[in-house]
Amino acid sequence: MFDAYIICGTPRTGSTLLCDLLTSTGRTGAPHSFYRRQDILEWAEEWKLPGRDTMSGLDFDAAYLNAAIKAGKGGTGIFGLRLMRENLDELSAILDRIHPGLPSDKARFGRAFDRVLYMHLSREDKLAQAADRL
Repeated sequence: MFDAYIICGTPRTGSTLLCDLLTSTGRTGAPHSFYRRQDILEWAEEWKLPGRDTMSGLDFDAAYLNAAIKAGKGGTGIFGLRLMRENLDELSAILDRIHPGLPSDKARFGRAFDRVLYMHLSREDKLAQAADRL
């Protein structure tokens, strides 16, 4: 049993379709790329979080994490997150600031999201994946 799942992948692997399908069940959370660097301020505004300039970086990170978990649950008991490789290091650093002293990314993710199921999403046709990015 798990409390959260993280869809790990790279762009053009079908993760948007998978996220939409999981959300549509109404039972498996509402996964999204909450930690896509260029979208963080937009999400924070949508969730009506105080501005980054009104609190410490740590307080903002913690408030954002709590809001992301709520949004990623989508009214269910399961948190979903889509995490692309290019955002992993930044999320790991954020979780390390919130939960310092833990020995690994796995430990930090476990502390933040409880029991996590990791799903690796890849696309068999790598040439088509590359061509879709052009």
